Amino acid sequence: MSETSSVPAGGVVRARPPRARWRDFFPLKRAFGTDGRAIFVHLARSYGPFVRTRLPMHIYFVSGPALIEEILVKQAANFRKDRVTRMLGRAIGEGLVVSDGEPWRRQRRLMQPAFHQGELRSYGGVMTELTHEAIASWRSGETRNVHEDMMALTLNIVAKLLFGANLAANAHDIGTTISSMTEFNTPR
Repeated sequence: MSETSSVPAGGVVRARPPRARWRDFFPLKRAFGTDGRAIFVHLARSYGPFVRTRLPMHIYFVSGPALIEEILVKQAANFRKDRVTRMLGRAIGEGLVVSDGEPWRRQRRLMQPAFHQGELRSYGGVMTELTHEAIASWRSGETRNVHEDMMALTLNIVAKLLFGANLAANAHDIGTTISSMTEFNTPR
């Protein structure tokens, strides 16, 4: 983003957003385990809608509809997928989730009709049903890897909506594999 990019209802976005202090993350470690939103809420309240950190890689936290629109719509050409996502593309193919540039634009245009408001409303029942199925397998007191669970649920929802297939039996394994690849390729 340029140093003086104007953002509606959000003020001016600086090229280098404020950097969260490490000490802020230690008290949130406990909250993060019980409420993942706590860290994002804390960062937004403490530093504003655009925050950076290095944990161990550079991570930018963006909140607020105006900033999100600025990044995803107005200045999308100025942003690339992260290194881990690009590496994932080598393993799973250059689909919409991992591609950039013209291949991404072409795939997005093909997929766009599926994301019109009326279509999205019709997906709610399937998403709710599959989420209830996933939750039904959880047991009180067990420790779960939420990243893997959400990857599995997301893959199952996508497979059901796009292809009519229920991957519940395999989705967790796929989610675990993607999670492992992400951890393996993240710089420490």
